[in-house]
Amino acid sequence: NNISFNDYVFMFNNEASYYYFLKGKSPTRFSQISMADNIYDRQELLNDLQKNPPKYILYSTSGMAEGIEGVLMTERFPNIVTWMEKQYPKRTTIDYAVILSKE
Repeated sequence: NNISFNDYVFMFNNEASYYYFLKGKSPTRFSQISMADNIYDRQELLNDLQKNPPKYILYSTSGMAEGIEGVLMTERFPNIVTWMEKQYPKRTTIDYAVILSKE
């Protein structure tokens, strides 16, 4: 209820289907963070987040997609995690979902 069609939201949990359910826009061309699989793509993703700051970030849902080949997204993308935690200090937990926001 807190997201409009014009709001950016970011799915750090690597589950792109949430974009459909939440009706928000992706701030980047990477529908799944795991698609940013090299240093250039990761810098582009970070630049996109800075240019199109999301209203909310779905940080975690404790789902299987949050780890690829045994490596968690938090370990695979430490620079994105550092940026998110600095820019989005508020954490809200609803069931298994962890949502980051600025306020």
